[in-house]
Amino acid sequence: MTWLFRYLLKIWVRLTGRRIDPAAASWLQGPEGQRDRIGADFFERLARSHHWQINPHAGLLQRFSELEGRSLNTDEIDPQVHSFYEHTAAYRLIIWPEWNPLVKPFASWFVRSYCRHAQQFNLPLSVRDTCHGVSNRVIALMDPASNQRRYAAWIRCNSRTDTPMYVSSFSAIAQIPGYPDPCIKVVFPILQGSAIVFLGPTSKQGKLVLDSTGHRFGDLGLYVTQRDRKKRVRVTYARAFQEHLEVFVDPRGQLRGDHQFKIGWFPILRLYYQFDRRSDWQDFTQSE
Repeated sequence: MTWLFRYLLKIWVRLTGRRIDPAAASWLQGPEGQRDRIGADFFERLARSHHWQINPHAGLLQRFSELEGRSLNTDEIDPQVHSFYEHTAAYRLIIWPEWNPLVKPFASWFVRSYCRHAQQFNLPLSVRDTCHGVSNRVIALMDPASNQRRYAAWIRCNSRTDTPMYVSSFSAIAQIPGYPDPCIKVVFPILQGSAIVFLGPTSKQGKLVLDSTGHRFGDLGLYVTQRDRKKRVRVTYARAFQEHLEVFVDPRGQLRGDHQFKIGWFPILRLYYQFDRRSDWQDFTQSE
């Protein structure tokens, strides 16, 4: 059934999207998948193709202060949250999924018929899928010519089966057309394109709050790109899709996350995270 999802995705983007020039819309640029698969080694393959170097012990952000802006005073965020984003590879990850029962049958069909072939978005369907833990690997792709970080890749796999669950790049971006402050940009390569999510950061009682709610093209939210055989790119803005993530320290001192996904007002999935810092975490904070 992989061909069917791929075909429907192309039709949806063609009917609802717009043609863009990637060079003129740099905020929508990011790693794109090819026709066959994504896989846990996607960014290693990308690095080899560009002759980039790999730092295997990176953080999602080089400095948490990159998110500082009018919408966020980073000093208000708990220092443990700072540490997680700057030294992400030093943490173990546990996930508990909670699906809307009306959505779960379709999600199960989608994961088994498309995601496992594409080796991307293998979402946990039950607690049993993640009871053995989730591997948490973050690598930085460095351009040796400029010594600049090109991507921070976040790869999360099922620890029991080694099946890739999420393969994405993560960065703070200074500005997008509809949001004047720094925001988070997450790019998931998909077959012949990418899914790009922009999340605006705020704080609430020491928590980091990331939200993708937007209203029009150029705002925060989800963008899906597809590249055709002539290398032309179309992008659609999926305004109805919304993410809301809170990263916080609970009363017992445990670092946690609460991640909600909705289409409009309709809840789809809620993921609960627990982040445990490795006892040997100093070994994972090599400078780039």
